Amino acid sequence: MKLFQAMAYFISLVAVLVSLIAFSVTKHHVYLYMGLGSVLLIAIYTGYFRRRIRKQFNIRVSISELAFSNKVFKQITAY
Repeated sequence: MKLFQAMAYFISLVAVLVSLIAFSVTKHHVYLYMGLGSVLLIAIYTGYFRRRIRKQFNIRVSISELAFSNKVFKQITAY
């Protein structure tokens, strides 16, 4: 599964780079739109797997959210 996911990221990254290089050479906007669409696709793909892993391992709070909540809690109790 990890190999498939890594291949998908690599192919998506190559597609974005090729689209942006093609846009810079030809100045046709369709290549820019393909690059932006690929970035959006990567974001959706990454979010899907992140949500799936959080659900599989029953992760409720991320580390950054926990650190932020502790920081806010310390500020509130300091007053």
